[in-house]
Amino acid sequence: MGKIIQKTRHQAISERYQEDVNAIFRDIQKPPEVPVEVLVAKHSCRVEKVIDPNQIEINNPPEPGENKLLHTPQSKHWVNIPSSSPNVVVFPDSHELQTGDIIAFADHIGDVNLIHEAFETTWSKRWDKHKEVDAEHWEILTGFIQLAVQPQQMSVPKIDLPTWKKIVQKKRHRAASGLDGASRLDLQLTIDE
Repeated sequence: MGKIIQKTRHQAISERYQEDVNAIFRDIQKPPEVPVEVLVAKHSCRVEKVIDPNQIEINNPPEPGENKLLHTPQSKHWVNIPSSSPNVVVFPDSHELQTGDIIAFADHIGDVNLIHEAFETTWSKRWDKHKEVDAEHWEILTGFIQLAVQPQQMSVPKIDLPTWKKIVQKKRHRAASGLDGASRLDLQLTIDE
């Protein structure tokens, strides 16, 4: 019974592929990316002092709060950062951290506006990298490029009507339009003009 079912499935698939040869590519393509719904923002810091088996002191602490997810070299912990002493991290159980260890707090951002703010904060460092660069710097750079790179002559042969028709006919009917936005149909309609 299983062989009969498998045989009919294979037959149906092969018939489908014969009807539409591009169906196989749609079947084996990777699934599309899932939209971002939660962003994990990591905040790294260093252990400055081990107070006791349940408390450490850190530099560059995140905002105080309860139930913060902390990634340590050994494992993950849910910890508290009291507002009275924001440099102290309180563990519910004992930890194995030592002075100098690098730890990271993970903050799950689920609000769309906060996701956009975190994205902009992260990328603004790269986007604004050249914001404060003096205009003279760019003049020197473009002057160097003009001296170093010699302009090249490019010959463009004239295209007559028979050559144009031949090129348009070779273009596949499912081909995407080019950078100019002209599709195959647009090129065919302009042939006799």
